[in-house]
Amino acid sequence: MQDLTNDSRTGQDTPQIPHSEVGLDPASAGNQDEDDDPVERLLHQRAEMSKTQEEMASEKISILLQAFDRVPRLNSKENVLLYWESQKSRQPELYKLAMVALSVLMTQVTVERMFSHLKYILDVLRSSLAPHVVDDILLVRLNKMFMRV
Repeated sequence: MQDLTNDSRTGQDTPQIPHSEVGLDPASAGNQDEDDDPVERLLHQRAEMSKTQEEMASEKISILLQAFDRVPRLNSKENVLLYWESQKSRQPELYKLAMVALSVLMTQVTVERMFSHLKYILDVLRSSLAPHVVDDILLVRLNKMFMRV
């Protein structure tokens, strides 16, 4: 005879299926390998694929940098930003890398120059400017050489 359980939602008796028949036996649950769990297998496969993709991307960038190392250096009078803009479609990965590298402040002089400009922006009459407005004004002042008049 089958065990019946009263379903509180419907008010009807429903057959009770033993845990061992559906693979949910509490006694054996702790003994299962993680490999038997399809979710664990999927997560493990995704993690392995992610590592493999990262390694492939890193290797690709290394190869591109080695190839770029053989390119003749730019003349000191040439504009590096214009050079990379011209390389944008030919070498998109190196272009992105160059944009990140070129956005980093390279010397302390640049930082000191920024603070020097702040004394002209932040005075007693402008002390209530929002920080983002100060950033915008500073950006324009420090990059006015790139603006076309």
